[in-house]
Amino acid sequence: PPAQVLISSAFMGWSQDLADSLGIPRVALWPSNAANEVIATYLPRLIVERYVLPAQEDGDCKDDEKLITFIPGLPPLRPTQLPVCYQNDSIDARMQAAAIARLPQAVCVLVNTIEELEIEVVRARQQTLRSYLPVGPLIRQKPIVNHRYKREAAACMEWLEKQAPHSVLYIAFGSVFGLAVEEVAKIADAVEETSQPVLWAMRRNFATNAPGGFFEELAARIAGGWRGLLVEWAPQQLILPHSSVGAFLTHCGWNSTLEALAAGVPTLCWPLAAEQNWNAMVLTEEWKIGVNVSGGEIAGAIRAVMSDEIGSGMRARARSLR
Repeated sequence: PPAQVLISSAFMGWSQDLADSLGIPRVALWPSNAANEVIATYLPRLIVERYVLPAQEDGDCKDDEKLITFIPGLPPLRPTQLPVCYQNDSIDARMQAAAIARLPQAVCVLVNTIEELEIEVVRARQQTLRSYLPVGPLIRQKPIVNHRYKREAAACMEWLEKQAPHSVLYIAFGSVFGLAVEEVAKIADAVEETSQPVLWAMRRNFATNAPGGFFEELAARIAGGWRGLLVEWAPQQLILPHSSVGAFLTHCGWNSTLEALAAGVPTLCWPLAAEQNWNAMVLTEEWKIGVNVSGGEIAGAIRAVMSDEIGSGMRARARSLR
């Protein structure tokens, strides 16, 4: 039978032309939060009014005291509070804005968010688009284990079973971006200083410019004195809700943010790119279930979030948001 509807990523604006040529409706899926989507909608105006500048001008001409007050559903923002991916007038940012500009032509926009957590933005967008539906969190009920790392996944869960409740720091920075080897070493030193049991998922090419044998040396160091485990891949959706996990050091990708929220786990936030700085701001300032450690004092933040006094309060708030 012929296709009756086309469901495509909101980033694929050209798919609207395909749907039109086939004479069928298009449903667009926005995989991130609603705030990120509405900011992208207003990116052309942000560029024209010079809240967002070309990269070569950024820092010299940007007036961070000039508040952005015209984005529906959001409070006044400084330019440096925008998602990093929209802070410069770049080809990538303009391509995203062009794709978002096609959303009014879709019969429905599905957003991977929770209405109660972004109620003002969702209501504002529902006044603009024909159908704007928050359908998140889009988290698998039965997590898939990567068969390539099946043995590592089993080792993770077996190790967690031996740890005390809320004692483990879980570290994972996603599968796309990386950190300079110096930053990875800084995190490693901080964790070692706290003597906190750690489960760290890190692909071998995560630390940029790392010398040969860096991964193996770090794995041996963690397994030796730290009572920890370093793996290339971990079943995150199984790990986060485990009773032994006390906190999550994360890059604050939206999927990881939702998974931490669903598991009721406090976060230590180290955003790397895209809209992750926005997600970190929401976790720390709005939901108050996280601490930003990027460029800050890491060991003290780990101790605070893992402590009963602060960590238990964050866990309670996270559970109340589920």
